[in-house]
Amino acid sequence: MPRNYIRKSGSRRYADYSPEVLEACLQAVKAGMSTRLAEHTYNIPRRTIINKLKGRHVNKPGFPAIFTYKEERSFVQCIHRVIEFGFPVNEFEFRTI
Repeated sequence: MPRNYIRKSGSRRYADYSPEVLEACLQAVKAGMSTRLAEHTYNIPRRTIINKLKGRHVNKPGFPAIFTYKEERSFVQCIHRVIEFGFPVNEFEFRTI
């Protein structure tokens, strides 16, 4: 199944802000607001603001996806076709595919 999970705000202690709030914070700092004032105003850690301004840590955390969304959809469609043709696929086989 394709991944489509969207994390709810407040479900973890770190990165508890939306991308829109982060972008507004960065624009305010670029316009002249101090990073300390932006930290308290937007509730984003100061180090995060500085790192984003300098272009550090721009990649998503975790391992990169092996397959694209399109490839994952084609795998799912193929598995459904196999099941429709009458080949039983149990949970173990489904995981190994």
